[in-house]
Amino acid sequence: MLKKVGLVIALTVFGSGAFAASKGGFYVSGAIGSADADDRIGSVAVDDSDTGYQLLLGFDIFSHFSIEGGYVDFGEAEASVPTLGLRTRAETDGAVIGSRYQYEFADHVFFQARAGVFLWDIEANAASGANIVSVNNDGTDLYYGLGVRYDFDDHWGGSVDWTRHEADLDIDFFAVSLYYYFDF
Repeated sequence: MLKKVGLVIALTVFGSGAFAASKGGFYVSGAIGSADADDRIGSVAVDDSDTGYQLLLGFDIFSHFSIEGGYVDFGEAEASVPTLGLRTRAETDGAVIGSRYQYEFADHVFFQARAGVFLWDIEANAASGANIVSVNNDGTDLYYGLGVRYDFDDHWGGSVDWTRHEADLDIDFFAVSLYYYFDF
């Protein structure tokens, strides 16, 4: 797993040709969107979506490369097996640490790709009649995504993104983000 993460970061840095100086500095980002779970847990199919959010703190290292970390919460996914009288509910959240590659393809418009490590926590409950079982699980997996960002001025920007977070339950996060870039 650590070899995969190292490879993702190395390819992002060395594959970008991004060793020129950038405007540099810190940025914060907030995103809100749809967290879609479409997966299988054992014999139970989960196909649900909820509102999720993400908060990031990042730092531009080179003109095309940033490192970032933050918190993501995907809300709640539900599934049921009516023939068994079984209802399940799962909440997923966690920390993200990774990198962002960006390429300006038009004035103030950037293609961006990100990848990194998702340190996730899932709390799940299953109920059948009066019987309730709760399970907590956590782990470390990869996340990766693509997006398009527009910088309104030197401080503010917005983006539309898709990110896949792998965990016991894979989650696609379709979001709009707002960025603020600090001057130091």
